[in-house]
Amino acid sequence: MSKPIAIAVACGLAALVVADGSAFAQAGSTGGTIGKTDKSVSGGEDQPQTRQRSKASSASKERPTLSSISGKWLWTAKCDDASEWAGGFDIAQKSDGRFSGTISGLFGATTISGQLIGNKLIGTLSYLDHSTDMSFTLAAGGNSMHGSETSKARGICTYQVKRA
Repeated sequence: MSKPIAIAVACGLAALVVADGSAFAQAGSTGGTIGKTDKSVSGGEDQPQTRQRSKASSASKERPTLSSISGKWLWTAKCDDASEWAGGFDIAQKSDGRFSGTISGLFGATTISGQLIGNKLIGTLSYLDHSTDMSFTLAAGGNSMHGSETSKARGICTYQVKRA
């Protein structure tokens, strides 16, 4: 062995002996981590962190269940002008709560359309020559509704509605 190589090997061995058995690896190097890694800057140990999972409740993950208002309904209405009416709705509802359908029992072709939000139906009753805003509340487990429309000719008309 040449003299420079022998000196290099001797220096390397001397460094290991002087190190007194301490490891020369750094945390995260290929050799892994040696010693405690959970020390704080002050030298004490950090408190174990409780890991909080971002576990949303099943109610917030799911959409609110929409009641289905699709189908045939029978209605009666009493208006401020003392007139009384009766007829039916035939409603088709989409999965997003929007609905549309036909109204029977009135003069001419009439339609109903709008949106079901929670247990509230907000929409429009359309007649041959005009439209009115309506607001109904779904009740009795989705088997009845009550609400009103405001008519220019008849005033407020109050409805009672039940499944056919």
